[in-house]
Amino acid sequence: MAQSKPARTRLYWMDALRGLAVILIAFNHSFDFPRQFGFDFRFEGRQILFGSLEPYRVPLLMVLSGLLLLPSLQKPLDTYLWGKVSRILWPYLVWGALIAVAVVDQVDLFNINYWRSGPLHLWFLAVLLGVYLVAPLVRFIPAAVLALIGPITLLLIGETDQDIRFFLFWSFFFFTGVALAPHLTRLQQLGVWFPIVMGTAAIVIAYASVTRFILVLPDYPLGVFASLPGLAFLLWLAPRLPRLPFLEFVGRHSIVMFCAHPVSMLLAARALAAWDIVLPPAVSWLIIALFTFGFPLLLTYAYRYMYWLFELPVRIEQLRRLFTRPKSTA
Repeated sequence: MAQSKPARTRLYWMDALRGLAVILIAFNHSFDFPRQFGFDFRFEGRQILFGSLEPYRVPLLMVLSGLLLLPSLQKPLDTYLWGKVSRILWPYLVWGALIAVAVVDQVDLFNINYWRSGPLHLWFLAVLLGVYLVAPLVRFIPAAVLALIGPITLLLIGETDQDIRFFLFWSFFFFTGVALAPHLTRLQQLGVWFPIVMGTAAIVIAYASVTRFILVLPDYPLGVFASLPGLAFLLWLAPRLPRLPFLEFVGRHSIVMFCAHPVSMLLAARALAAWDIVLPPAVSWLIIALFTFGFPLLLTYAYRYMYWLFELPVRIEQLRRLFTRPKSTA
């Protein structure tokens, strides 16, 4: 009797890192996005806080996605592609439409330019979908080579379309995660010298990011390498931390926090801006932050009922049955 294939062990530390990254992204947006409604949430030390984290927030999400690619590629190609349509393209379209209706004025949803780069923060999903479409090439081209193609191409071509620039830049982190996946266990077993060296380098780079000496942005192709020591340190450290249930919970449903937080945040900011009472900036931010995190968390707890906002409610098996010719009974 053939043995069943053992289920892949869930990496709780990876859920926690994903949860941490998406919360930091939402936290950053809660200060930046409400500006369009006249809010200016400046505070002493803001540049230190946000500048030091800039090299790690989005790159961490991309690397974590890349770490999980190889098991996905073991699925049939139609299952693999439908998973990306269902879990990336679908929420991109749903929440892009919700952003347009709820918080953006005078948007033509049938204008391709609205969708090309991704409204607000949804550019991340557009890039992620693009790298997943290219990702099967790792069967023929080493992931490390695919990672380097992005920044090298940006250096060679200079100024180019923003969508291309974003794809080439952020794909580096995705394919770095893919290249690192087979060696992850060895990295995490390295001695104490590794976190000391990587952690020290990460602190130095964080300071350089605060002073804007180093920028991890698509306009600066070599900036991709600045994030690597901090990401390596986090990947070494995370499995050694105690379980973090809340971060794991958010990380397991990171698409909810990622997609939903700007809509609730900007609706709250719009309502406050229309209110005639002037509140202290700290109070206004607290109200906006309550909606920024509260609404996505409610959706996360109610995920079984609201999953259709984040997953296309059609399974690949249903499509197969639909397009498979029934066998003749004659």
